[in-house]
Amino acid sequence: MRVKSLVFGLAAAATLAACGGTKVIKNGDTVVFMGDSITKFGNDHAYGYLHLVANGLAANGINVTWYGVGISGETAVQMQNRFQSAALSKNPNVVTIFGGVNDCGGGWSKTGGGSSTPDAVAAMADMALQAGATTVLLSPTGVNGEAFKQNVCDYAAAVKEIAKHR
Repeated sequence: MRVKSLVFGLAAAATLAACGGTKVIKNGDTVVFMGDSITKFGNDHAYGYLHLVANGLAANGINVTWYGVGISGETAVQMQNRFQSAALSKNPNVVTIFGGVNDCGGGWSKTGGGSSTPDAVAAMADMALQAGATTVLLSPTGVNGEAFKQNVCDYAAAVKEIAKHR
């Protein structure tokens, strides 16, 4: 129960703290969570992060319509390929994009390699912004050996740079 309360509080705090105190997510908004297996799990299980965020918002008087559009194993390029139909077709006010760990698992590294890169995250962010949606980029997570861990850290840094420039 303590963890749930903490997550609810953090979700509410995040909506208030972003953009210099302006709420990113407002009552009545439509929110789309785009991602890979973590997002799919978050949608499919009552204790997954999508439900926790929605419940945390509701506990703070912010009721939203939300959609989880995660597919296990997808890379950022695969997400980008379905971004219009899976996310933007729902006319969201807010889109979260949570990917990259499968890119790292598929060989992406800062020094080169892999067919899916943070550029696909940037392209989705641009598409969402062009559609008028507030875009929230989430850093990939996961550790499976030191090289993979470093790739995830580097990918997360690239995503933070993308967010900074948008």
